[in-house]
Amino acid sequence: MICDGRYRNFGPMARGETNDMGPTAVLDTGAVEIVVISNHTEPHDLAAFVAVGIDPARKRFLMLKSRVHWRAGLRSLAQAVVECAGTGVCTSDYAMLNFQHVRRPIYPVDVM
Repeated sequence: MICDGRYRNFGPMARGETNDMGPTAVLDTGAVEIVVISNHTEPHDLAAFVAVGIDPARKRFLMLKSRVHWRAGLRSLAQAVVECAGTGVCTSDYAMLNFQHVRRPIYPVDVM
């Protein structure tokens, strides 16, 4: 499937906001569907998937490149979450960061 990648959020986060993934394609291998977008967009709403013909509630696994925002619109679908430390603006492994001027303890850096 190929589409323009435009959609409007269902909510709860940024309900009604329009998003533009740019020209978007869904590559279907028969076992896995891979969504390839042209513009960086946080997939934090069901509408991002519905726009490309995918119903996340009907999928056994869903993999996202998103640090936090996905939880607003998709967390209720997850039975479990596996976080991976990838490259980007910030790491998911807070132990790699050298916090020097922070009152301790602070979640999630310190186990409480």
